[in-house]
Amino acid sequence: MRSKGIAYATIAIIALLGVLAVSLWSWYQLSIGTTQQTTFSTVAAKDRAIQKVEATKQFLTQNLVFAANEASLEIGENGGTEASATYWYCNGEATPPTPEEVNYAISKATNNFLNSYIQTLKESPTMKGTSINEYECTGVYDPDLAACTAKDSTECEYFQVSGTQGGSITVTDPTFASYTGDISAPVYPNREKWIYYKLYENERNNGLLDAIANGYATQCQGQQLMADKLQVAIKNACDDYENLFDEYVKCTYEIGCLGCADGSCENTIDACLNFDCERSPLTEQLCWKSEQVSGDDSIDVGKKITFQGSSIAGIRVKYTLTDTKYKIPSSKGLKDLKWNVWAIISLAPQQCGPVD
Repeated sequence: MRSKGIAYATIAIIALLGVLAVSLWSWYQLSIGTTQQTTFSTVAAKDRAIQKVEATKQFLTQNLVFAANEASLEIGENGGTEASATYWYCNGEATPPTPEEVNYAISKATNNFLNSYIQTLKESPTMKGTSINEYECTGVYDPDLAACTAKDSTECEYFQVSGTQGGSITVTDPTFASYTGDISAPVYPNREKWIYYKLYENERNNGLLDAIANGYATQCQGQQLMADKLQVAIKNACDDYENLFDEYVKCTYEIGCLGCADGSCENTIDACLNFDCERSPLTEQLCWKSEQVSGDDSIDVGKKITFQGSSIAGIRVKYTLTDTKYKIPSSKGLKDLKWNVWAIISLAPQQCGPVD
Protein backbone atom coordinates (compact mmCIF):
# COMPACT_ATOMS: atom_id res chain seq x y z
CA MET A 1 0.00 0.00 0.00
CA ARG A 2 1.33 3.42 -0.87
CA SER A 3 2.49 5.43 2.09
CA LYS A 4 2.18 9.16 2.57
CA GLY A 5 5.20 10.88 3.97
CA ILE A 6 5.28 11.05 7.69
CA ALA A 7 5.30 14.68 8.75
CA TYR A 8 6.17 14.60 12.41
CA ALA A 9 6.83 18.17 13.53
CA THR A 10 10.34 18.73 14.91
CA ILE A 11 10.04 19.64 18.54
CA ALA A 12 11.36 23.17 18.96
CA ILE A 13 13.13 23.46 22.28
CA ILE A 14 12.97 27.27 22.08
CA ALA A 15 9.18 27.13 22.05
CA LEU A 16 9.24 25.14 25.26
CA LEU A 17 11.61 27.36 27.23
CA GLY A 18 8.83 29.33 28.88
CA VAL A 19 7.12 26.18 30.12
CA LEU A 20 10.40 24.63 31.17
CA ALA A 21 11.39 27.77 33.05
CA VAL A 22 8.26 27.48 35.18
CA SER A 23 8.82 23.75 35.64
CA LEU A 24 12.44 24.23 36.62
CA TRP A 25 11.45 26.91 39.10
CA SER A 26 8.87 24.53 40.60
CA TRP A 27 11.43 21.73 40.84
CA TYR A 28 13.98 24.11 42.36
CA GLN A 29 11.53 25.25 45.00
CA LEU A 30 10.68 21.64 45.85
CA SER A 31 14.29 20.54 46.13
CA ILE A 32 15.69 23.64 47.81
CA GLY A 33 12.65 23.92 50.01
CA THR A 34 13.26 20.46 51.37
CA THR A 35 16.91 21.36 51.97
CA GLN A 36 15.91 24.47 53.91
CA GLN A 37 13.54 22.42 56.00
CA THR A 38 16.32 20.02 56.91
CA THR A 39 18.38 22.90 58.31
CA PHE A 40 15.79 23.40 61.02
CA SER A 41 14.48 19.87 61.47
CA THR A 42 17.80 17.97 61.41
CA VAL A 43 16.41 15.43 58.97
CA ALA A 44 19.03 12.86 58.06
CA ALA A 45 20.86 13.20 54.75
CA LYS A 46 19.22 10.01 53.52
CA ASP A 47 15.76 11.48 54.11
CA ARG A 48 16.73 14.63 52.26
CA ALA A 49 17.95 12.61 49.30
CA ILE A 50 14.67 10.65 49.22
CA GLN A 51 12.74 13.91 49.32
CA LYS A 52 14.67 15.12 46.28
CA VAL A 53 13.81 11.89 44.46
CA GLU A 54 10.12 12.36 45.27
CA ALA A 55 10.24 16.02 44.20
CA THR A 56 11.80 14.99 40.90
CA LYS A 57 9.14 12.29 40.37
CA GLN A 58 6.45 14.91 40.95
CA PHE A 59 8.12 17.22 38.47
CA LEU A 60 8.38 14.48 35.82
CA THR A 61 4.75 13.52 36.31
CA GLN A 62 3.67 17.12 35.74
CA ASN A 63 5.75 17.21 32.57
CA LEU A 64 4.27 13.90 31.44
CA VAL A 65 0.77 15.38 31.63
CA PHE A 66 1.87 18.51 29.80
CA ALA A 67 3.55 16.40 27.09
CA ALA A 68 0.37 14.32 26.65
CA ASN A 69 -1.76 17.46 26.32
CA GLU A 70 0.62 18.80 23.68
CA ALA A 71 0.55 15.44 21.86
CA SER A 72 -3.25 15.32 21.85
CA LEU A 73 -3.35 18.72 20.14
CA GLU A 74 -0.81 17.68 17.52
CA ILE A 75 -2.32 14.28 16.70
CA GLY A 76 -5.89 15.64 16.64
CA GLU A 77 -4.83 18.27 14.11
CA ASN A 78 -3.15 15.52 12.07
CA GLY A 79 -6.42 13.60 12.02
CA GLY A 80 -5.30 10.80 14.36
CA THR A 81 -1.92 9.59 13.08
CA GLU A 82 1.66 10.74 12.62
CA ALA A 83 0.87 11.79 9.04
CA SER A 84 0.19 15.49 8.62
CA ALA A 85 -3.13 14.71 6.87
CA THR A 86 -4.98 11.53 7.82
CA TYR A 87 -7.68 10.56 5.31
CA TRP A 88 -10.78 9.08 6.92
CA TYR A 89 -12.24 8.43 3.45
CA CYS A 90 -10.16 7.44 0.48
CA ASN A 91 -12.02 7.28 -2.84
CA GLY A 92 -15.30 6.12 -1.38
CA GLU A 93 -13.88 3.81 1.28
CA ALA A 94 -14.08 4.56 4.98
CA THR A 95 -10.52 4.44 6.35
CA PRO A 96 -10.65 6.07 9.81
CA PRO A 97 -7.59 5.59 12.00
CA THR A 98 -8.05 2.71 14.44
CA PRO A 99 -7.78 3.17 18.23
CA GLU A 100 -4.37 1.48 18.05
CA GLU A 101 -3.18 3.93 15.38
CA VAL A 102 -4.34 6.92 17.42
CA ASN A 103 -2.84 5.67 20.68
CA TYR A 104 0.42 4.79 18.94
CA ALA A 105 0.67 8.30 17.49
CA ILE A 106 -0.14 9.98 20.82
CA SER A 107 2.35 7.72 22.57
CA LYS A 108 5.17 8.60 20.17
CA ALA A 109 4.45 12.33 20.33
CA THR A 110 4.12 12.33 24.13
CA ASN A 111 7.38 10.44 24.52
CA ASN A 112 9.20 12.88 22.23
CA PHE A 113 7.90 15.91 24.08
CA LEU A 114 8.64 14.39 27.51
CA ASN A 115 12.20 13.44 26.64
CA SER A 116 12.83 16.90 25.21
CA TYR A 117 11.81 18.36 28.58
CA ILE A 118 14.06 15.88 30.38
CA GLN A 119 17.03 16.67 28.13
CA THR A 120 16.65 20.39 28.79
CA LEU A 121 16.26 19.72 32.50
CA LYS A 122 19.46 17.67 32.60
CA GLU A 123 21.37 20.68 31.31
CA SER A 124 20.09 22.95 34.08
CA PRO A 125 22.37 23.89 37.01
CA THR A 126 19.43 23.33 39.37
CA MET A 127 19.84 19.58 38.73
CA LYS A 128 23.25 19.39 40.39
CA GLY A 129 23.43 16.12 42.27
CA THR A 130 20.39 14.67 40.46
CA SER A 131 20.35 12.73 37.19
CA ILE A 132 17.45 11.38 35.12
CA ASN A 133 17.36 8.87 32.30
CA GLU A 134 14.93 9.39 29.42
CA TYR A 135 11.85 7.19 28.96
CA GLU A 136 11.68 4.73 26.09
CA CYS A 137 7.90 4.32 26.13
CA THR A 138 4.79 6.28 27.00
CA GLY A 139 1.59 4.33 27.58
CA VAL A 140 -1.83 5.69 26.56
CA TYR A 141 -4.96 4.19 28.12
CA ASP A 142 -8.51 4.93 27.03
CA PRO A 143 -11.56 5.37 29.26
CA ASP A 144 -14.45 2.93 28.87
CA LEU A 145 -15.56 2.75 25.22
CA ALA A 146 -19.26 3.09 26.10
CA ALA A 147 -18.53 6.34 27.95
CA CYS A 148 -16.62 7.70 24.95
CA THR A 149 -19.48 7.11 22.51
CA ALA A 150 -22.19 8.60 24.73
CA LYS A 151 -23.87 11.90 23.86
CA ASP A 152 -22.62 13.34 27.14
CA SER A 153 -18.85 13.55 27.59
CA THR A 154 -18.82 13.55 31.41
CA GLU A 155 -17.23 10.11 31.76
CA CYS A 156 -14.80 10.57 28.87
CA GLU A 157 -13.00 13.84 29.58
CA TYR A 158 -9.60 12.32 30.34
CA PHE A 159 -7.16 9.61 29.35
CA GLN A 160 -4.38 7.97 31.35
CA VAL A 161 -0.71 8.13 30.43
CA SER A 162 2.40 6.50 31.85
CA GLY A 163 6.13 6.77 31.40
CA THR A 164 7.80 3.35 31.26
CA GLN A 165 11.05 1.65 30.28
CA GLY A 166 13.58 4.08 31.68
CA GLY A 167 13.24 7.32 33.55
CA SER A 168 15.38 6.28 36.50
CA ILE A 169 16.24 9.04 38.99
CA THR A 170 19.54 9.11 40.85
CA VAL A 171 20.43 11.57 43.63
CA THR A 172 24.02 11.83 44.89
CA ASP A 173 23.75 14.99 46.98
CA PRO A 174 23.50 15.07 50.00
CA THR A 175 23.77 11.27 49.73
CA PHE A 176 22.75 8.48 47.40
CA ALA A 177 19.10 7.65 46.66
CA SER A 178 17.42 6.39 43.50
CA TYR A 179 14.14 5.38 41.91
CA THR A 180 13.51 3.15 38.90
CA GLY A 181 9.92 2.62 37.89
CA ASP A 182 6.94 3.99 36.03
CA ILE A 183 5.18 7.30 36.45
CA SER A 184 1.50 7.67 35.64
CA ALA A 185 -1.19 10.34 35.68
CA PRO A 186 -4.61 11.20 34.23
CA VAL A 187 -4.73 13.89 31.53
CA TYR A 188 -7.75 15.97 32.58
CA PRO A 189 -9.72 17.85 31.41
CA ASN A 190 -9.19 16.79 27.82
CA ARG A 191 -11.93 15.48 25.50
CA GLU A 192 -9.60 14.07 22.83
CA LYS A 193 -10.94 10.52 23.31
CA TRP A 194 -14.57 11.57 23.29
CA ILE A 195 -14.23 13.48 20.02
CA TYR A 196 -12.27 10.64 18.42
CA TYR A 197 -14.55 7.77 19.40
CA LYS A 198 -17.69 9.66 18.41
CA LEU A 199 -16.15 10.30 15.00
CA TYR A 200 -14.92 6.72 14.72
CA GLU A 201 -18.35 5.29 15.51
CA ASN A 202 -19.93 7.63 12.96
CA GLU A 203 -17.55 6.69 10.16
CA ARG A 204 -17.81 2.94 10.69
CA ASN A 205 -21.39 3.54 9.52
CA ASN A 206 -20.28 5.74 6.60
CA GLY A 207 -21.68 8.83 8.33
CA LEU A 208 -19.87 11.40 6.20
CA LEU A 209 -20.62 9.66 2.91
CA ASP A 210 -24.30 9.38 3.77
CA ALA A 211 -24.50 13.01 4.91
CA ILE A 212 -22.97 14.29 1.66
CA ALA A 213 -25.10 11.98 -0.49
CA ASN A 214 -28.27 12.96 1.37
CA GLY A 215 -27.40 16.64 1.12
CA TYR A 216 -26.91 16.32 -2.62
CA ALA A 217 -30.12 14.30 -3.05
CA THR A 218 -32.19 17.10 -1.49
CA GLN A 219 -30.89 19.49 -4.17
CA CYS A 220 -30.82 17.28 -7.25
CA GLN A 221 -34.13 18.53 -8.72
CA GLY A 222 -33.16 22.18 -8.34
CA GLN A 223 -32.06 24.42 -11.19
CA GLN A 224 -28.78 25.51 -9.62
CA LEU A 225 -25.44 24.33 -10.97
CA MET A 226 -23.98 21.07 -9.71
CA ALA A 227 -21.15 22.95 -8.02
CA ASP A 228 -23.72 24.80 -5.89
CA LYS A 229 -25.50 21.55 -5.06
CA LEU A 230 -22.23 20.01 -3.91
CA GLN A 231 -21.55 23.03 -1.72
CA VAL A 232 -24.90 22.43 0.00
CA ALA A 233 -24.08 18.74 0.41
CA ILE A 234 -20.70 19.48 1.99
CA LYS A 235 -22.24 21.96 4.42
CA ASN A 236 -24.96 19.43 5.26
CA ALA A 237 -22.26 17.02 6.40
CA CYS A 238 -20.79 19.72 8.67
CA ASP A 239 -24.20 20.18 10.27
CA ASP A 240 -24.43 16.42 10.80
CA TYR A 241 -21.04 16.42 12.50
CA GLU A 242 -22.15 19.11 14.94
CA ASN A 243 -25.25 17.04 15.78
CA LEU A 244 -22.97 14.24 16.97
CA PHE A 245 -21.62 16.36 19.80
CA ASP A 246 -22.71 18.94 22.35
CA GLU A 247 -22.90 22.69 21.95
CA TYR A 248 -19.17 23.16 22.59
CA VAL A 249 -18.09 21.45 19.35
CA LYS A 250 -18.26 23.46 16.14
CA CYS A 251 -17.61 22.26 12.59
CA THR A 252 -15.90 24.12 9.77
CA TYR A 253 -14.65 22.84 6.43
CA GLU A 254 -12.20 23.62 3.65
CA ILE A 255 -12.80 22.38 0.12
CA GLY A 256 -9.54 21.32 -1.43
CA CYS A 257 -11.00 20.26 -4.76
CA LEU A 258 -14.44 20.15 -6.38
CA GLY A 259 -14.91 18.43 -9.72
CA CYS A 260 -18.19 17.76 -11.53
CA ALA A 261 -19.43 16.38 -14.82
CA ASP A 262 -21.49 19.39 -15.95
CA GLY A 263 -18.48 21.70 -16.11
CA SER A 264 -19.67 24.09 -13.39
CA CYS A 265 -16.71 23.21 -11.17
CA GLU A 266 -13.22 24.62 -11.65
CA ASN A 267 -11.68 21.13 -11.58
CA THR A 268 -12.39 17.88 -13.35
CA ILE A 269 -13.57 14.83 -11.42
CA ASP A 270 -10.30 13.01 -12.04
CA ALA A 271 -8.28 15.97 -10.79
CA CYS A 272 -9.97 15.67 -7.39
CA LEU A 273 -9.82 11.88 -7.14
CA ASN A 274 -6.30 11.37 -8.50
CA PHE A 275 -4.65 11.94 -5.14
CA ASP A 276 -2.63 9.63 -2.89
CA CYS A 277 -4.86 9.30 0.15
CA GLU A 278 -3.84 5.80 1.23
CA ARG A 279 -1.64 5.10 4.23
CA SER A 280 0.35 2.08 5.28
CA PRO A 281 -1.16 -0.13 7.99
CA LEU A 282 0.26 0.11 11.50
CA THR A 283 2.83 -2.66 11.89
CA GLU A 284 4.71 -1.44 14.97
CA GLN A 285 3.85 -3.03 18.29
CA LEU A 286 2.51 -0.83 21.07
CA CYS A 287 5.35 -0.46 23.54
CA TRP A 288 3.13 -0.85 26.60
CA LYS A 289 0.95 -3.82 27.56
CA SER A 290 -1.46 -4.43 24.70
CA GLU A 291 -4.13 -5.91 26.94
CA GLN A 292 -4.50 -2.53 28.62
CA VAL A 293 -5.39 -0.75 25.39
CA SER A 294 -9.10 -0.12 25.03
CA GLY A 295 -10.85 -0.17 21.69
CA ASP A 296 -13.35 -2.36 19.92
CA ASP A 297 -11.34 -4.33 17.38
CA SER A 298 -14.55 -5.87 16.06
CA ILE A 299 -15.78 -2.54 14.70
CA ASP A 300 -16.29 -2.96 10.98
CA VAL A 301 -14.79 -0.16 8.94
CA GLY A 302 -13.91 0.04 5.31
CA LYS A 303 -17.41 -0.40 3.86
CA LYS A 304 -18.09 1.34 0.56
CA ILE A 305 -21.21 3.20 -0.36
CA THR A 306 -21.92 2.72 -4.04
CA PHE A 307 -24.24 4.30 -6.57
CA GLN A 308 -25.18 3.04 -9.99
CA GLY A 309 -23.66 4.81 -12.96
CA SER A 310 -20.43 6.63 -13.61
CA SER A 311 -19.08 9.27 -11.25
CA ILE A 312 -20.69 12.71 -11.52
CA ALA A 313 -18.56 14.50 -8.94
CA GLY A 314 -15.29 14.30 -7.07
CA ILE A 315 -14.74 15.98 -3.71
CA ARG A 316 -11.62 16.52 -1.61
CA VAL A 317 -12.46 18.22 1.67
CA LYS A 318 -11.17 18.74 5.22
CA TYR A 319 -13.58 19.00 8.15
CA THR A 320 -12.39 20.55 11.42
CA LEU A 321 -14.17 19.80 14.70
CA THR A 322 -13.18 22.42 17.29
CA ASP A 323 -13.91 21.72 20.96
CA THR A 324 -14.23 24.92 23.00
CA LYS A 325 -15.26 23.40 26.35
CA TYR A 326 -11.73 23.25 27.75
CA LYS A 327 -8.53 25.07 26.87
CA ILE A 328 -5.60 22.69 26.51
CA PRO A 329 -2.15 23.88 27.70
CA SER A 330 0.62 23.85 25.13
CA SER A 331 4.02 25.42 24.52
CA LYS A 332 2.18 28.12 22.55
CA GLY A 333 -0.35 28.88 25.27
CA LEU A 334 -3.88 27.61 25.87
CA LYS A 335 -5.50 26.17 22.75
CA ASP A 336 -8.81 24.63 21.66
CA LEU A 337 -8.69 20.93 20.91
CA LYS A 338 -9.20 20.27 17.19
CA TRP A 339 -9.85 17.10 15.23
CA ASN A 340 -9.35 17.24 11.47
CA VAL A 341 -11.00 14.75 9.12
CA TRP A 342 -9.76 14.60 5.52
CA ALA A 343 -11.87 12.88 2.87
CA ILE A 344 -11.81 12.12 -0.85
CA ILE A 345 -15.25 11.13 -2.11
CA SER A 346 -16.81 10.42 -5.48
CA LEU A 347 -20.55 10.67 -6.18
CA ALA A 348 -22.47 8.82 -8.86
CA PRO A 349 -26.00 9.34 -10.24
CA GLN A 350 -28.74 8.35 -7.82
CA GLN A 351 -32.46 8.75 -7.36
CA CYS A 352 -33.61 12.02 -5.87
CA GLY A 353 -34.27 10.69 -2.44
CA PRO A 354 -32.42 10.19 0.83
CA VAL A 355 -29.79 7.45 1.04
CA ASP A 356 -30.74 4.69 3.47
